[in-house]
Amino acid sequence: MTLTETFRGKKLGWKQDSFFSKDYKLYADSDLIGRINFPKFLSTKGDISVLGHELEADSPSMWKSRMEMREKKSGKLVAELKVEKFMGESEITIGTKSFRFATTLFQKRFLIKSEAGATLIEFAMTGWFKTECEIKPEPTFIHEEEFPILLAFVWYLIIRISNRHAAAGV
Repeated sequence: MTLTETFRGKKLGWKQDSFFSKDYKLYADSDLIGRINFPKFLSTKGDISVLGHELEADSPSMWKSRMEMREKKSGKLVAELKVEKFMGESEITIGTKSFRFATTLFQKRFLIKSEAGATLIEFAMTGWFKTECEIKPEPTFIHEEEFPILLAFVWYLIIRISNRHAAAGV
């Protein structure tokens, strides 16, 4: 099955099972297509499986906002965010391609844009006590080979950002 067949015309989103759960599930309509699990309660490392990809994402330094995602078996770097900018656009690199990562003021919407500024994927947060999100990809971008990696990496970034803000508000 191609990426286009997997995603075309389907409602994409992820859900957190419960407020304290560290397990997040990605759905295309009612089909489970991905999962992120944080093995330890305060862990920044996420184990990710999406569409046959087994990945792990982490922040290599506690003092820097750099985040990376690697293939689990080979350790090959597949995605990175070098610096997360507050209220500015950050740059995400997937292989040799770059994308811009932006958010709104209250971080209820996150956008992935092309280098030219066109919105490729919009993530709209829908939950208050549980992390839930509706994903709206640009139909022409779905068939690109970077789509599942970018989707998984940004999913990880948004969960980390949401958790950081929830911890700061406590």
